Parts: sequence; structure tokens; C-alpha cells
Amino acid sequence: MKLYSILAVLFITLILPIATLACSPQETNEESRFGVYLVDTGGLILSEHHIESYNSSSHEIELNAAGIEQWNSFVKSHDPGDWHASDIWCLHQKEFSVKMDGEEIYTGQFWSPLSSLMYEGVVIMYFPKLYDEFNTLWINSFQPDDNDPINDPRVIDFFAGEGLLEN
Repeated sequence: MKLYSILAVLFITLILPIATLACSPQETNEESRFGVYLVDTGGLILSEHHIESYNSSSHEIELNAAGIEQWNSFVKSHDPGDWHASDIWCLHQKEFSVKMDGEEIYTGQFWSPLSSLMYEGVVIMYFPKLYDEFNTLWINSFQPDDNDPINDPRVIDFFAGEGLLEN
């Protein structure tokens, strides 16, 4: 009986925390001025250090190698043929916040183009796993009015100043 208690304690203290980290972002030591954060935890999903380029017309974010690695750290399954969002994506329908220098610019949700549901607001569209040849995320706004927050000049000016802006 004592052996089972010891194994239970080991499981709870060692295995459970490791399993929880499967949907946690990798930490970065670099200071970030731009970031996409999870609303519920405040965890950094992506920063300017993960971005190769930002297209201000199409609102496409092309990730660099570090960004691809960071983004894929949220994928539960590592089988590239497994495209079931409910099985492989930890962020689907989770709320995010885009911040510049700690100030919130806009919020939205992570969304899959494979989803049959609709969301009224800002979404970051994704496919589950990214690769060197397929490294793009899309920001879309499905706002009910003309006030589109994804065109905020602070974000566009920042990416232009960093040499990451494409038109």
C-alpha cells in the first residue's frame, strides 16, 4: 500500500506538471515591445522576435524559425496528417490581446479556418502546425462596425521601424 502512495505522489509532483506544460509557451529572455498574449494567463504567445515580416495590407504575419518553434509548442499532436483542431490545438477559441509597450491595442480569439463556427471580432487564423515553407498566420477582423482595430497605426509604424513591414 505504501508503494502505491509513493507512486501517486511522484505522479502528481512530476508527471502532472510536465503534462500541463504541453500547452504552455516557451519562455523568451528578450525584451519585447510588441506581443500577442493569452488573456487568461497573460502568457506571451508571439513577439517581434518571432516575426519575419508583417504585411499591413493583408495582415499576414510570417514567422521566423524561432516563431515557428514557439507557435508549434502549442501543438499537442506531432503527426502532420492529424488536422483535427479539437485534438491538436491548445489555443482554439482562446482570447488573445495584442499589446505595444505594455498597452493593449486590441483583443480577439485564435480561430481555425477549419471551424464551422463564426466569431464576430478580431481573429488570428491558423493552421495547426507550421513549417519553414508554411509559416504564416492571418489576422482578420469581423467587426460589426467600421472601427477596425487591426489597422492601428502604432502597430504598422512599429513594424516599419523594425524593418519587418511589407505592403
